[in-house]
Amino acid sequence: METVHLEGGGSIPSAIVVLEFPTAEQARAWYDSPEYQPYIKMRQAGATGDLFLVAGL
Repeated sequence: METVHLEGGGSIPSAIVVLEFPTAEQARAWYDSPEYQPYIKMRQAGATGDLFLVAGL
């Protein structure tokens, strides 16, 4: 199982949100898409956390 740490300092989470994509490539395409980039900045301005891409769950 491959795990890619995309954001954050690696602390133990108090909550976990799971988004499911058909493939890891599609998840990464969503995260890297120009449409999602403004939302990343808004989320980071209002919250702290870690973001992981985990393939094969």
